[in-house]
Order: sequence, then structure tokens, then C-alpha cells
Amino acid sequence: MARFGRILTGFAKVALVSTGLGLGGGLAYVTATDQRSLKLWTGMGPVVVHYRAIEVKQKYLGPAPNSPEADAEYDVLHHKYADHVLRTFQELRGFYIKVGQYLASRNDMLPDVYSEKLRTLEDQVPHDTDRDTIMAIMKQSLGVGDLKDILVGFDPAKPIGTASIGQVFRARLKENGADVAIKVQTPGIEALFRSDLKTARLFCSVMAPEQVIAFDEIEKQFMTEFDYRKEADQLEKVRQNMRKFSSEVVVPKPYMKYCTKEVLVMDFIPGPKLIDGIREMGKVWAAKQGIDFEQMQRDTKAKYQKEGLPPPYNGPSAATLEMYRTSLHVRDEIVNYPVWLYNTIAQPLFSVFTLGFLSLPRAPYFHSFIPLNSAKIMDTLLRVHGHQLLVDGFFNADPHPGNFLLCPDERIGLIDYGQVKRLTREQRHDMVKLIAALYRKDEARIREIVMANGYVSKYTDPTVISKMVVVCFDQDGRNTTDGLNLQQFMDKMFETDPWEKTGELVIMPTRMSLLLRSIGLMMNHPVSVVSVWGPMAEMVLKREKIAYSA
Repeated sequence: MARFGRILTGFAKVALVSTGLGLGGGLAYVTATDQRSLKLWTGMGPVVVHYRAIEVKQKYLGPAPNSPEADAEYDVLHHKYADHVLRTFQELRGFYIKVGQYLASRNDMLPDVYSEKLRTLEDQVPHDTDRDTIMAIMKQSLGVGDLKDILVGFDPAKPIGTASIGQVFRARLKENGADVAIKVQTPGIEALFRSDLKTARLFCSVMAPEQVIAFDEIEKQFMTEFDYRKEADQLEKVRQNMRKFSSEVVVPKPYMKYCTKEVLVMDFIPGPKLIDGIREMGKVWAAKQGIDFEQMQRDTKAKYQKEGLPPPYNGPSAATLEMYRTSLHVRDEIVNYPVWLYNTIAQPLFSVFTLGFLSLPRAPYFHSFIPLNSAKIMDTLLRVHGHQLLVDGFFNADPHPGNFLLCPDERIGLIDYGQVKRLTREQRHDMVKLIAALYRKDEARIREIVMANGYVSKYTDPTVISKMVVVCFDQDGRNTTDGLNLQQFMDKMFETDPWEKTGELVIMPTRMSLLLRSIGLMMNHPVSVVSVWGPMAEMVLKREKIAYSA
């Protein structure tokens, strides 16, 4: 449980330097510069101080770390501060919503009470833009005097989702009756993001210098989100690129004539968030087995925290599980055929023969519990995003769990393409070669590629480079991170060989890989990304005649 204190330290460790600089001095600085920074420090600082105090107390006075008594002390803090931390993120909005979304996706690092709270930041941020402002933005952006001229059923007071930079509404297009989702950007959000990134950079320069080198690329990528016309273009390009996967995924179509800088109109994709759909299915399965689903989840997380993340899934393949699911469907058809005959023939005939005075009850149909194919879901997500990265060179740099939907036909809805990274041909080829080198376990070539793309560290330690590339692009289970969680592992690597620069190439593909892996963890289905991307990289090398060693 102590690890959560370290995670929270990532937001306000500056405040912990009170013994040397004085908390008052830090507050005076942020008061003079930025009220939002003050809110961050005063909102998160006391939380971090309390966690760190318990950590120090347990280290020197007891109870022993990781003992039941120690965990109980942390549980008190978790329940004391979870709502407070969520409220702080909700009030700050902007960049901090993105931070909360990422933390929520790492259910291996967060206690249950925090991960459940922070998951609401994926699409349930309380909205603070009133209906009149929404109407004014819509009318001005779309150039209409009355929204009823183009939309049916639009209610500006009832967003169906709210996240980091805007709100989402549902309506129908009057011209063709299409069911659409409408994103409306929050006024002033771009300026908030820029200010937040400066604050986050300051915090990281003190508490996590190993993260600072990524900030330029992250800031450049985040700043692409604030023009919905660009997102509409990106969405359409991805939709075209994903046509070959149309039986597995669906990407909403943007309606370009209604897309402006502040407004994006696109097809509405039905279905719950992927993780929510899987959780509901898990609850049904657990109930049939007489198992407490929530307790099962807690036990799994406790095992992760005690033993580290598990190695990648090595159970039945997606094809094997699909055959099992098909067999259940077939069995239901066979079992239900006599029931169908009874309900559609025997029962009506009996009623006719008795002149309607007597009737037989309808027989219930039998339905097996048919679980979702988690192996297929993860295989699809990895193949689709591997194709975007290695073949298209045009990929979603923000595939957090809230951006995937579970459609009624079991396809996966891919939404939110505000953060798309475009690779040059040379960058894409370098990425293909890097993934191929990982797949071949060619450590010398791995080091050559990342160093050629700008990686610089103090000692150029080959072991650190190799391990970091594996963790960035492949897996971060206990067999890879020496039994440490992700942040502890990065701390250890940075202490061994501090890095000073990293190439633009690796930041966003790493983020994509980490977020996809986090979805696997939330499904209790950890993955090795390179096991899927490696063969794809080899195929691209061969098809495009790319010289692996050049």
C-alpha cells in the first residue's frame, strides 16, 4: 500500500520539502504565480504528507510494512482521501483529468477505492458549462440561428459524457436521421492545459526528473486536441485505415460539414465502455459460480501488490476460446429446438383444439452463460493498434479504457482520436526495426536504434537500455521489472543510469503500449505486446524490403 503514497508524491512532492524550504515559501510562490497551482499544492500536498508520514512511521516504528496491521493503516487513509483526491482532479480539470485517467488504468498500482473513483474521470467529469453557453457555442460554430434546423432531440442540459476538454451530447441529424454524438469544447480549456503542463513540468523537475524528458513531446501532442476540425480529419483517416478490421472494430464517421474548431459531430456508437461490459459479464459468471466478484477482484489486486504483476497470459488462445463459445451457441440451438416446436406449433394448436378454453404455458428457452472472449479482445486491440503504428504510421496516442466501447455485436468501438501521432516514413521504419529487434531479442540492435534516435544517458548502460525498452514496448510483469512496480522500477533504472534525452520516436508509442497493457490488467489478462507486434514487424520488413541492420 505504500506504493500509492509514492504515486501521489508525483503530484506534490515539492510540498514535502517543507523541512528545507518551508511549505509556506512554496505556497507563497504558487500564490503569486498561479491559483490553479495553489489548488494543486493545497489539495494534494496534505494527502501526500500524510501518506509519507505513515510510510516513515512504519519503516522506523512499525508495524512492519506489508503486514496486515500496516495495510489496515493505509486502508484508513485510502477511505479518508479517495473522494478528496477525486474532487481535486474534478475541480482542476484540464491536464489533471488526463493524469487521473492514466492512474485509473493502472489498477495494479492503485487501491480499489481510488481506481473506482478515478475511473469516473473517463467520461463522468461534472460539467460546468451551462446550457446557454453550449447553445451559443453550437449556434456560432455551426452558423445557424436555430439548432432545430439541423438537429432533432438535442438537449444542451443533458450531456451523455464529460471528460478532459469538453462535453458529449446525443441527437439526430435532421437531414438523414443519423444518430450522432456531438462533442462541444469547454471554453478556455486550451489555456488551462498550457498552464497545467507548466506546473506539472515544475513538479516533475523536482520529484521525478526521469519524466521531464518526455514533456516536450507530451505537450506537443496534447496541444493537437483543441481543434475539432483536425480531430475530424484524423477520425476519418483512421476510419478508412481500419476498414480491413471492420468485422472486429467500428470507428465513428465524422460529418465534416458540421465539424468546427469547437464542435465535432460523428456517428453515435452504442454500447458500454469495454471494461464496464466485461465487469458486468464477470459479475454474472461469478454469481453463477457462487463467488463474490468484488472480493475476487480485491484478492487479485492484493496478489499483484504482494507478488508483482504476473507474466503475460499463457492460457487458451483466442481461436480456442471462440470455438468453445461457438459450441455453447450450438448446444443452445439444439436444446431449444424442441422448445421452439412446442411454443410455435404445439401450444397454438392445443389452444385451437380446445376452442381457446384451455391453453398450455409457454416453455422457457435455455440460455448458456457465454463469456466474452478476453483473449480475442486483447488480440484485436493489439493487432489493430500494431497496424496503426507499424503499417499506417498513424496511431491513437491516447487509447485509455474510456476510449473503447463494447458494441452489441461484440465489435469494439474505437472513439476519440484527438491525440493522433503521425510518424514519418523513416520513423515508422525505425519503429518496425525496433519491434523486430525486441522480437528477436537482439539487444545490440535495440541499443543501436534507440541511440540513433536520440537517446542519451549518463553511462550508456546497456542493461538499463535493454530493460527500459522491454518495459516501454512489451511488458512490465514481475519477470521483467525485478518484482517492482512500474514506478519503482523506473526509479531504480534512473538511479543506475540517469537518462538525459530520449528521441521523439519512443514517447507516444510507449504511452500507447502502456495503456493497452493496462486494459489487459483490468481484464485480468496481462499481455506481451511484442508477441503480437513482433510478427507484424517481421512481415512489414519483408513486404517493404526494409534493411533490418541498416
